[in-house]
Amino acid sequence: MAARFSRVLDDDRDSLGGPRAVLGSELRFLFPADEEFCVTKLLPVMSSARGTKPALQVWSGYLYSARIDLRILERGFADVVLSFRSHLPG
Repeated sequence: MAARFSRVLDDDRDSLGGPRAVLGSELRFLFPADEEFCVTKLLPVMSSARGTKPALQVWSGYLYSARIDLRILERGFADVVLSFRSHLPG
């Protein structure tokens, strides 16, 4: 599954915005299932390293079901939140 999810994250086409949002919404399940995938693929997209549109799509899914645990914070999620903060209005 990680290979299929990676293709969704590696492709910036607008038509994949929905699948990116679904991946964001399932972060709380994906992280315990495949921590390395989340750290190497999903979190970098959320940090807006590739531009804000894919990041916004993943964040929009994540924020509907946001849950944080200490392990994901230890693996870099806190830095992801801080790096994306500058893209938020206000």
